[in-house]
Amino acid sequence: MIDFSSKKRNPYDNYYILPENNLAYNFFSHLRERFLDSGFQGYLDKQKNPVQKVLSSTNSNATFLIISPNYGVEIYNTLVTKGISKKQIFFVDENSFATTDSITWYLTTRAARRFFVSLSQPRYNISRIRFWLAVRFGVRYLRNEKRLSLLKNKHYGRRAFLIGNGPSLRVSDLSLLEGEVTFASNKIYLAFGSTSWRPTYYCVEDDQVFLQNYTDIHCLSDVVKLVSNSLLQFGPPINDAIYFNHRWHSFFPGLPDFSVDPFEGVYWGSTITYTMVQLALYMGIKEIYLLGIDFKFEVPESSAHTDQLILSVGEQNHFHQDYRKKGERWNKPNLHMQRQSFKRVMQFCETNDIKIYNLSRQTELDLIPLQELQKVMPIDSE
Repeated sequence: MIDFSSKKRNPYDNYYILPENNLAYNFFSHLRERFLDSGFQGYLDKQKNPVQKVLSSTNSNATFLIISPNYGVEIYNTLVTKGISKKQIFFVDENSFATTDSITWYLTTRAARRFFVSLSQPRYNISRIRFWLAVRFGVRYLRNEKRLSLLKNKHYGRRAFLIGNGPSLRVSDLSLLEGEVTFASNKIYLAFGSTSWRPTYYCVEDDQVFLQNYTDIHCLSDVVKLVSNSLLQFGPPINDAIYFNHRWHSFFPGLPDFSVDPFEGVYWGSTITYTMVQLALYMGIKEIYLLGIDFKFEVPESSAHTDQLILSVGEQNHFHQDYRKKGERWNKPNLHMQRQSFKRVMQFCETNDIKIYNLSRQTELDLIPLQELQKVMPIDSE
């Protein structure tokens, strides 16, 4: 693990950043503010500036910095296949430069990863230390952490509905969920004009959703907003939001880490549903129902080979026709990675006696037992 303050190694003397996306731009801005941009050789991206174009001019001391939650492992494998030494490749943690003055660079060696994991254990967690100081010595407790702590086991023993935004979701379904504990995300608020239902918890972690809809999210009322702390780099803090410690690492083809303690960290799983499951279990939920999780996306042909950002051409992947308008940017979903995340969910639920069902009318997600919404929430025939 190498920090900015390290004088033993300067990975920013001669470096490339991969791929070219908003995270990369923010990362480079952070470097430039610290006068670490002189060694920047450019962004590498499958479409704009492929790796093979620079290999002939790259010397053996060049460093390749990967900052891509969805496709980090694929980019890493591509670099290795092209002959780049593993010692030249680093993963960058987006959270480390979102809220602090330092950047952590993770070596891709197995030993370094084990070392990083050991430092990430709860006994080193700053949030836990602050919590202990507050209780033991009466130190003023941060408002965000206090609000987060009050959610622990708030709905113990209850069931919860986790709402996706797939085309199979109907606004009439939402009306059936009045009075239930519900989690929803992203642009679910497009349904609010047609129903009095509001989710108990509104969640967001996607940078493009947050960037392009900040005002709408900021103005949401009558919901508890649960927001990834990684989004602090993309806009001013939302005063009535509760920020959770969001942690990601490239896990594919393995399974992601899983936590029911947001003070340790909520682990990224390439889908907001994975985050919502962890938060629901932290609140004591014992029975989970998924709805509107179609697990299928139409990607424009022009973006089929893009690493990450897609420019919408009007494709319909959601319950509302205006969910994603032409020209809007969105992150390319990685269904292979998401599938691994749902495997981890099933593994945890089976081990811990948590019931989980998929109520989605149309779904390609066959890992979770299917059940009909009408059997769980009978429709009044009167």
